[in-house]
Amino acid sequence: MKKITLFIAAAALFIAADVSAQMTMVRDGKVKSRIIVTTDQKPDSVAAVLLQDFVQRISGAVLPVVPADEVGKFLRKGDVLIGNGMTDTLYDVSESQEGEKVLKEDGFRLLTGDGRLRIAGGGDKGSIYGVVTLLEKYLGVSYWGENEYSLTKSKDVVLPEIDEIDNPAFRYRQSQFYGMRNDPVYKLWMRLEEPAEMFAGSYWVHTFDKLMPSSRYGVEHPEYYSYFGGKRHPGKASQWCLSNPEVFEIVCERIDSIFKANPGRNMISVSQNDGNYTNCQCDACKAIDEYEGALSGSVIHFLNKLAARFPDKEFSTLAYLYTMQPPK
Repeated sequence: MKKITLFIAAAALFIAADVSAQMTMVRDGKVKSRIIVTTDQKPDSVAAVLLQDFVQRISGAVLPVVPADEVGKFLRKGDVLIGNGMTDTLYDVSESQEGEKVLKEDGFRLLTGDGRLRIAGGGDKGSIYGVVTLLEKYLGVSYWGENEYSLTKSKDVVLPEIDEIDNPAFRYRQSQFYGMRNDPVYKLWMRLEEPAEMFAGSYWVHTFDKLMPSSRYGVEHPEYYSYFGGKRHPGKASQWCLSNPEVFEIVCERIDSIFKANPGRNMISVSQNDGNYTNCQCDACKAIDEYEGALSGSVIHFLNKLAARFPDKEFSTLAYLYTMQPPK
């Protein structure tokens, strides 16, 4: 009998501890939480509205969205804080003890403590993706397609104890699903972006001729363009002679001007024109490709030089046609 009594007591303690770690947002259809937007950043406001919308769809209750300046320092249990403002020791997620950045761009942290929930972002859409994960993983919402979702309605919305950090494996994610243009929630839910939102000057895929127009350089400098079949091939659909140092400097100058004309955009595509086996086969380019074991070798070699010249920028290219095989 003593063993049974101890077991029941231990179970009761376990249940009590579990309940105390929960956070109630809605109880019996009545609001128990406020959504506090702690910054003036647009993604944090979007995240707040998204959370408010789906909690209402689940429970019928409308959580108030309140800016931080209306709250002051008086927080209460049930508050949901979105953004990186109003931080304290418990919620400071900017750096690890080793001084490394914990949250990357588009990353987020979900953290409950003291009866409140913090949704912190690492920049750009991090707080939005934090809300999406909260809805999907902890509140049972699934989003399937354009304006298609499922959820279980309930008069109670209760969160368990949460401490979760997530950083994206890829900085840019795109789909050719055109329905996302008619449904902004689907786009956010799937963490998708469009080229015009990310790439400086909308320089995205097949950019060789846009960056170094053959109409400007082709006649006087055919040596800037691919050599194959016994001659150079300057033209709108031609590739570059990627081993030519003058080509590299011209492209660097052009890229620098594009970034300066598009402040806040730190990504650009430097990628081949459309066309298969039109790559440069001059002795220097061919030597790079042979050393790397793939026709993509000279392209990656060129991109690495650009990355060294612009260390604070991000570059993308294409694994396409003759560049599909990666270098060794």
